Order: sequence, then C-alpha cells, then structure tokens
Amino acid sequence: MVSESGAAITPDYTEFLQELSRWYIETIVPSTVTHKWGRDWCSIENLAQDQVIIRIGRGSRIDTYRGLHVRTDEDSQSDYTYGTSIQLRSEKVDGFIADLVERYPYREFEPEESFSVVELRGSVAVEERGDVQSVDITADDVSQWASDQLVSALMDTKAESDMPRLREMILIAEDTGFSVEESERLAPWLLSFAQRYRDSSDPEDEAAVWSAIRTGASMLRPQAANLLFPLLEPGHSIETSLVTVKMLGRIFEAQPPARVDEYQGLANEVYQMADFLLNRYAITSSQNAAMGQLAIYALAAMASSEIHGIVKSVQRLDIAWFTQQTLRELRELGNIWANRSVAVAKQPRKLLDETIQMLVHH
Repeated sequence: MVSESGAAITPDYTEFLQELSRWYIETIVPSTVTHKWGRDWCSIENLAQDQVIIRIGRGSRIDTYRGLHVRTDEDSQSDYTYGTSIQLRSEKVDGFIADLVERYPYREFEPEESFSVVELRGSVAVEERGDVQSVDITADDVSQWASDQLVSALMDTKAESDMPRLREMILIAEDTGFSVEESERLAPWLLSFAQRYRDSSDPEDEAAVWSAIRTGASMLRPQAANLLFPLLEPGHSIETSLVTVKMLGRIFEAQPPARVDEYQGLANEVYQMADFLLNRYAITSSQNAAMGQLAIYALAAMASSEIHGIVKSVQRLDIAWFTQQTLRELRELGNIWANRSVAVAKQPRKLLDETIQMLVHH
C-alpha cells in the first residue's frame, strides 16, 4: 500500500497500527461507507480495476493510503460486490492483522449494521450479509429458474410493468450461466435496458443498470463490442461510462485482437475519454483517476495505437502513484496474455510491451 504521494509508507508504524486496530475492532464497515467515532473516522473507497483508497481522519488531518485488491476467483471487474480485500504492502502490517484476527475473529453488530468478517489473513475483508431466514422455494423464486426461463421472463414485453421484479431478475442473471444462443439473444436486450434506464431518477434502477451492462458486455464477442458505444456517453443521471469502459477492457483482455487498430472507431471514443481526464485538475477526483486508468487499460487491451499518445499524457502529468498504478495494471494485462493457451498475435503484444517500456523509463 502506498501513500497519496506514491512513496512507500514510512511514518511511525505505531500510530498507523493503532488506527488500524481501532478501525478493525470498533468499525468493520462495508466498502464506500464512512463511519465516524468522535473526532476520528475512516473510509474505504473502492475504485475500479483492483484499486482501493483508505482514508483515516484524525481531527483536522486526513491520512490517505492507496492499495490493491487481493485477487480472488471473483470477477475483479465487477462494481457490484459485497466484499473488499485490500492488500497491505508491509510484512509488519500483515503480521499485525493476522494477530488481530486471532484475538478478535469477529464482532457482533446490531441488525442495522449486519456485517461480518469473512477472511483477514494478509488482507482486510468485509462482507455484507442479511439476516438468515428460512425461505420456501416456489415457482416465484427467480434464483431457482433455469436459464431459458430467465431469458423468456426478461424479454417478455410485459416485464417492465413490474420493475421491482425485473430488477431482481437482472441481478440474478449476472450470476446465471447461459448458453451461447441464449447469450446472443439476451446481451442486446440487457444493453438496451441499460441505455433506456440510465436517465432514470429512481435510485433503485442504478444497480440494475450497472448489472445489465456487466452481464450484457460479458456475453459479447469483440466483433459486437460496438454495442457498448452508446453507454460510453457521459452526462446521464446513472453514470454508465465507468462500468462500460471497464467491461471493454475485460472483453479484449480475454479475447485479444488479431492486429493493431482493429477496432479503431471504438478506440477513438475511449481515447477521448482518457485524453479529457488526464490533467492535474480532473485526476484529483478518485472516480476520474479510476476511469482514466480503465480507459488506458482498454486501449492497451484492444491494441489501439492511440495508447502511445495517452502514455505521453501520463508522463506529462508526472504523478508517481498514477504512473505506478497504470504500470502495474498493464503488466498484469501482459501476464494474462502470456498465460493464455492460445498465443496473442505478435503486433498487439509488441504494442503492449512498448507501452510498458515507455512507462518504465519515464
């Protein structure tokens, strides 16, 4: 974990570990929620692409630390997660936390604070849980439906007359396995739903819109990735561009292009996003920083030659933590490609290697 300045943490460990202990024992909280105790407070802000920011407030001072999520078998691209794991880049801190877990393995919460620790050895993890209830499985239990039933129900022309039910089905679809044929039918519908409801004023629609984008995008082949183009557009009440550019990176990470600039039209849109965000004023926003890095990752994954100009913008920014985080992500992409059973085409891989070297020698 690194500080806001990008340097390794060097302050007095005693004070930091005291704060960490207090946070763990007294205030295990879900990600993105700020909890206050007296004049002190802490917050964990989940960003995209395995990034996390921890802020510990002490009176008028705020200490800010940046870290990475620990990789699990879960989808690291997902915005809609119930848990967060934070890699602590220090053996001393890791050992401290392991000892803390031994002494305080869990804490009971009041019903309105129903959260429990699920794993905390070398990482910090919290998981939201609801009250456990016995539920009879009936035909109305959407989670028990077969995939073809769910597809038919989602695409029913009357489905939108019962929005709570429709939102429930969309969220369940994200954890459902579909056949290739079902995916080809459902993906355009899900992305169309997201486009139609991104201007909704109902806060209940937000999770469903994001889930629809993730599920629909995950079903796309690169040749159909242009279906995501409209969802990159900013300025809607439900922000869709961040999760969309994230999923673009995921598509091309898993299915690399055969040549450079094979998807130039889509890449141009992503380039404009990155180019707009890569300035000292915009990058101070955590969401802008995350979106900028996701756009860079997507450009690299789709093997766009526009990446060279964007990397030069990163170099001009000369912000150490942003450069190092971007470098880590691109190296991770390189590792993913290197471990594929089918080799990535020579030119896309060469472009990625050149991009990494530009950042290394900055």
